[in-house]
Amino acid sequence: MHVVLNALCITNRSGTGRYAWGLIDGLLRLNEPDLFLSVLIPADFSLPPNWQQNERVRFYSVPIASALHRIIWEQWCLPAWLRRIKPDLFHSPAFLAPVLRAPGVKQAVTIHDLAFLRYPQTIPLHRRLFYRWIIPRSW
Repeated sequence: MHVVLNALCITNRSGTGRYAWGLIDGLLRLNEPDLFLSVLIPADFSLPPNWQQNERVRFYSVPIASALHRIIWEQWCLPAWLRRIKPDLFHSPAFLAPVLRAPGVKQAVTIHDLAFLRYPQTIPLHRRLFYRWIIPRSW
């Protein structure tokens, strides 16, 4: 099974970054010969040596300059890339996935919390509005 993991959140010091790190580390420790991972990472992320030496993973460096650039890349460039490589599953571990899905590619999204709904005062208005629009469309 070929799984693409969007780990662009891995440099976040929040829970999503730690979750992505733990997910990659755990999947690479599995003794599952039929599992192959393609992992999207930020260009400024330094891979741990034990990740670099694993034959069942390929890392793709994505140069993201800003939050807006990341949104544009994930929503327009990522679906085209997924159509080309045709993985069995695409997993987005940080709330959002492409609204325009790649045909034939199953999509999983991890939603860690709904703080933007429950505690809206803790989230900037522009982000809150974006989350309200995109999260329901990412499933």
